[in-house]
Amino acid sequence: AGAIAGLLFGGIYSSIVITGVHHSFHAFEAEMIKNLGGNYLLPIWAMANVAQGGAAFAVFFKTKNEKIKSIALPSAVSCLLGITEAAIFGVNLRLGKPFIAAAIGGALGGAYVVLTKVFMTGVGVTGIPGIAIVSGNGMLNYLIGMLIAFGGAFVTTWVLGVKERD
Repeated sequence: AGAIAGLLFGGIYSSIVITGVHHSFHAFEAEMIKNLGGNYLLPIWAMANVAQGGAAFAVFFKTKNEKIKSIALPSAVSCLLGITEAAIFGVNLRLGKPFIAAAIGGALGGAYVVLTKVFMTGVGVTGIPGIAIVSGNGMLNYLIGMLIAFGGAFVTTWVLGVKERD
C-alpha cells in the first residue's frame, strides 16, 4: 500500500506501544530482513517514536505546570534515543492532544520514509541510534523523515494547545 501504509502504521504505532504488543513485531522484522534483505517497518516505527518526542518538546514550551515541564523535556530527549514510554505515559497520553499530535507527526514521517524507500538492516533501534542501521542510501531520507515527524508533532501540539491539568 506504499506511503498510505506508512501513514497508517506511523499514525497508530504509539497506540500499539501502549498495549506492549509492539515487542512481537521483532519476529516479523527479522523475517523481513531474511527474506527481503531489509527491515522496512522499523523506519516507520522510528518516525512514530520521534514524533512522541516532538509533541513532548512542544508541551515543555507550552505548559505552565512545572511538574509536567520537568517530565516533558527529558522524555522528549529519550524519544530521540528510541525510548518513548515516559513521553507517552507521563506527558502526551495524559494530556490527550499531544498524543494525537504525535500520531499525526508519526503518520507524516512514516509516509515519507516509505515513499523514499528507507529500510534498516537490523531490528529494535530507532531514533538517532537507528542511524547506525539505516541502509547507506537511505540515510538522508531517514533524517528528513525524523525532522518531518518531530516537527509535525511539535507544530500540531503547538496549534492544538495543551490543556492544563493538576
